[in-house]
Amino acid sequence: MRTEVYNVNDILDIMSKDGDWCCTFLQSRSMDAGVLRLKPGEDDPQSPHVNDEIYYIIKGDGFITIEGKDIPIKEGSVIFVPAKAKHKFHGNTKELIALYIFAGRDEDITN
Repeated sequence: MRTEVYNVNDILDIMSKDGDWCCTFLQSRSMDAGVLRLKPGEDDPQSPHVNDEIYYIIKGDGFITIEGKDIPIKEGSVIFVPAKAKHKFHGNTKELIALYIFAGRDEDITN
């Protein structure tokens, strides 16, 4: 059994150095997890994913559009996004930081 502890601030520092908007920091047999960060007005470039996903909003506010429906989000929000659903974050007025967890691999749907 493997036990690991991660620090979101350390992950954000690595993302800043690498210029990344997201970082999958955990990949296991049954799940993947990572951190997403968007600046105000920054485009969310993600595509639908193969697996179900949960987001936990660590910091920020705005909206997530899931299959065309806008849902308001704020710090502490937990959002379930079903596999293959089109979704995007937008309208954040502050830096948006979210933890994401996939039920399986962090894979986009490829056409």
